[in-house]
Amino acid sequence: MVCPLPFIHLNIKPNRSVTSCWRCVEHLGDYTETSLLDIWHSSEWQDFRRAHINNERPAGCRSCWEMEDAGIKSTRQTVLEEYTDVAYDVDPVAPQEIEMRFGNLCNLQCRHCSPKFSSQWMNQINKHDDLHDKIKKFAGNPSDTSINELPDTTIEELKQIAPSLKLIKITGGEPLMHPMHNEMLQVLQGYEHNIALEYNTNLHVMTKAITDSWSKFKRVTCRVSIDADTDTYEYVRARGKLTTLVDNWRYIEEQLRYHIADGTVNLHATCTVNALNVTRIRNIVDFFTSLGSKLHVSFVQYPLVMDPANLPDWQKLKIAVECNDIIKHIDDLDYSHWRFRDKKYLNSVKYQNAKNLKRIIQWLGKSRTDDFDSNFVEWMSIQDQMHNTNLFDVYPEFEYLNV
Repeated sequence: MVCPLPFIHLNIKPNRSVTSCWRCVEHLGDYTETSLLDIWHSSEWQDFRRAHINNERPAGCRSCWEMEDAGIKSTRQTVLEEYTDVAYDVDPVAPQEIEMRFGNLCNLQCRHCSPKFSSQWMNQINKHDDLHDKIKKFAGNPSDTSINELPDTTIEELKQIAPSLKLIKITGGEPLMHPMHNEMLQVLQGYEHNIALEYNTNLHVMTKAITDSWSKFKRVTCRVSIDADTDTYEYVRARGKLTTLVDNWRYIEEQLRYHIADGTVNLHATCTVNALNVTRIRNIVDFFTSLGSKLHVSFVQYPLVMDPANLPDWQKLKIAVECNDIIKHIDDLDYSHWRFRDKKYLNSVKYQNAKNLKRIIQWLGKSRTDDFDSNFVEWMSIQDQMHNTNLFDVYPEFEYLNV
């Protein structure tokens, strides 16, 4: 079946290129040289859409094909379930969805991230002459450090497209701390009732102006990247503060409680499953449940050393057994949070948690593609030196590598 995203969705990447989704690496235009609408109507885009209509496999979409060939549900398959009424025109009038990163401005330096998505990582490269070479060694894919902030004209172009927009997805960097975020909210005034917003955020920045604005939109999804349990959060998400995150979470619940209750604000936590946090999956589920959140997951593919599929087989088996045990006792979690008083929501959370735990088991079943034992310790050691931390103090389950 034909992926709907090339026909409705425009992804603006921080490397100056425009593609059809966050996974796609096809270069379909340079937004620093050409307007978004001109790119949308370009011959490159039309050829790309035509390839999809003809059931071809464009090289830029290989991530989804690789996942599907491995028996794992891809982004393409997910959106096919979400979008059932798409006109597959070679040259649609305007995008209905925009996905963008304002830039790599970020306050955190997560251990599974990179300079392309975090200015803190870039700062470290500028301080340490050999760090970029080390990143290249472990990345497993090109480690381009050329970062481009979106040009000032982007916001005005967004205003032109606003009448057709149904969804804007904002990632980062950290979008809530970027000045362009406030500018975006201002130019969308008057169109909010037709537009849904989706954020990936570390939730270290929150103001009443933001929550007041969110209350006017058709829907707001605030997907909070936590990626750890309470004991390991500040190790995995270096430079982060767990108390700040939790305080801002509670502030949103307080300011937008009725919007959360009626479903127009979807506040939930997400875990980018990697070689570190997958060993603490039970604690993560407990933490997310204490926040009143479902378990949403995605998976680290790069750097390879952080892909949980590259853990040793005995460790993957142990984690899979634990995931199955959590599923078996899914009714026994502490559902005392106020959001679980809605039985429909509670049942949905239980279902989603079990479904995503099964996805983790499935991911762990992939074949290894990296020499984990030696590379993992070296990569963690490089980061431990930056932050004055020690892997084995935080994760004693990896003590077997301390030789």
